[in-house]
Amino acid sequence: MLFQEDHSSDLESTRNMITCNNVVLDRRLSDNNTRLDRRLTMVNIAQDSINTEPEEDYQRRKVLIVDDQSFNVEAIMIIMNSLFGINTESICSLAYHGKEALKKVKESTAHFNNTKCGYELILMDCNMPFLDGYGATEQIRDFLYDLGLRQPIITAVTGHTESIFVNRAIDAGMN
Repeated sequence: MLFQEDHSSDLESTRNMITCNNVVLDRRLSDNNTRLDRRLTMVNIAQDSINTEPEEDYQRRKVLIVDDQSFNVEAIMIIMNSLFGINTESICSLAYHGKEALKKVKESTAHFNNTKCGYELILMDCNMPFLDGYGATEQIRDFLYDLGLRQPIITAVTGHTESIFVNRAIDAGMN
């Protein structure tokens, strides 16, 4: 080698920079995790407030509308209001899948000390996630039958008119 440079100071400077950057990076990650923890906490609080529904007024709620499509629910409420003059805001409860419908029926029944189901009419979509309308109807019928209570009218809300679907609805206990 004709010419040799002393790179020891550059090497030491690079080591210091890497160490310094790691500390900065660690601090940034820590700060980001703290921010992320705060954001997740805020999201959880927001979800809790969204999921916390006001107490159902089972004394007034007589109709349960069950459909996983919110525009179908709105359409049903508009039809009930405009054609029949029913104040849907005060007498209708909403559920967006079969499990939620079953839960609301159980809560309504518990509200009346298992002496009756507060719902007189349940408008049940047939195809929903978690628990479809057929299964929900069967479980609602079984639950109320086991308690010896009067059964509400459960009407299928579906676009299917073929006899196989009509028979399936009847077999599930829909009126």
